[in-house]
Amino acid sequence: MQEPLQWGDDIEAMEAVLTNPDLYTLAELIPDRDPVKGGRPLSYTKWQYLVMACATFIYKGASPACKNLKGKKARLCAEILIEAFPDDETRRWPKRWMDRRQWGYFKRRYLAQDAIFERLRDVFEARAVAQALEQGLGVASAGGTLTNPVPERMIRADGKVIAPVSRYNANDKRIVDRKTGELKPRRFDRDATEQPTGAGSAHGNKFVMPSMRGRGVHNRVILSVAEVRSGQGGEWGQMNQILGRLAPQLPDVMGVIYDGAALGVHHQEVMTKLGWMVVSPVTAAEDPNKGRRTPTHRYDDAKNAGRGKKKPKRTFIERRSIQGTDRAVRKHDLYAEHGKIGCIKHDAAGRERFYPFIRLEVRRTQRTDGTWRWAILYEVPQMFGGGTVWVRADRTREDAFRKGFNRPENVRVMPEDEPIFDEIYRTRNDCEAINSQHDRWIPFGRALSVGWRRQRADLLFYGLVVNSWSRYGFGYRAREALAA
Repeated sequence: MQEPLQWGDDIEAMEAVLTNPDLYTLAELIPDRDPVKGGRPLSYTKWQYLVMACATFIYKGASPACKNLKGKKARLCAEILIEAFPDDETRRWPKRWMDRRQWGYFKRRYLAQDAIFERLRDVFEARAVAQALEQGLGVASAGGTLTNPVPERMIRADGKVIAPVSRYNANDKRIVDRKTGELKPRRFDRDATEQPTGAGSAHGNKFVMPSMRGRGVHNRVILSVAEVRSGQGGEWGQMNQILGRLAPQLPDVMGVIYDGAALGVHHQEVMTKLGWMVVSPVTAAEDPNKGRRTPTHRYDDAKNAGRGKKKPKRTFIERRSIQGTDRAVRKHDLYAEHGKIGCIKHDAAGRERFYPFIRLEVRRTQRTDGTWRWAILYEVPQMFGGGTVWVRADRTREDAFRKGFNRPENVRVMPEDEPIFDEIYRTRNDCEAINSQHDRWIPFGRALSVGWRRQRADLLFYGLVVNSWSRYGFGYRAREALAA
């Protein structure tokens, strides 16, 4: 039996990119040179420039890519194309590969343009969704229910701040030219700003990259890329647009996994408009770990003993009449803690204690206007008379009259102290793995380009490299299974 496929061979990575049909589909969207406006003619075919965009990540920079894609490696790439496309003469490796100057012109002239990028992004999303469905992601056959979903039917996402090429900014002092004595400003990225993160702030440009991941190896698919700019509603302003485009193409997806940046207003929007749940931790009332590099969403964990414990937020939800097991009707004040419904009772010492109810079922119902309503069925403990009660998870009409009350922020479809929460939420670490892999594939952990538009294009083709490797590895596993 063959060895498991692993990343490490650059030619194998180039083969994954060159044999990916999505590369050539995206190349067809690049417009031709305008005969009226003119412009420099392209020295290479369009798909060859997109290969260069992917090679900058495989070889960690444009200059190393230009240097490596010559000589013996160029002959190997040519052989890959001949074997993959024997009858297509347009897909042949050039006799001489492009230099960094030619690649830089193409990126500025084409990939950094908003209209061209939007066309590329839309087709990239459609092809990524098709690949995810082909690999068994986001399909009903993966199993799971709204009460106990499975990771294969969840989208996970996170914000990504890319450090600029230069560490300087507009406020830094000028430098003196040693030859002329002239004061010159330092070079810096004018688009880079201070971006809020979970550990404080970071200097650079911020993006979001939603993705899906299966349980097996080589089963990760990046679905889209979007920039986060001021005046766009932050991370979730872009995420709402992306999810709105993906929802019609992924009808069997159950929800989104996100970090603490997903607040109640974001839960409300996704649940009611798309019919998806949002799995994220509840904001704590007090968090002594805020600003640390290793924050945790758990409240009671032995690992956090030295870092302090979060104080959970407890909120009054509503007063309900509940019929118990003895058929007597009792009125209870329902509170929420850790996102779960329960009641408060004083212990022997006179302290208030929160007793959570048992979550039994999650149900969603579509209204006539196309929006969704969410309700959770809880079992009441016998110490409160027993019985069951349905509690709404989305905002109700009565909530509008309660100033400062945010039901989706406090009542969660998947509370934190449920065992299924840990199983689902820990898969969000794959987003951190995607971000970490990106930083390892660029020189010195800094951006390949200056400006958010070119960095946005770089990220799109980073997603194409990841998806190409996933497609290549998925096909490898399928061939290995047939051989066995």
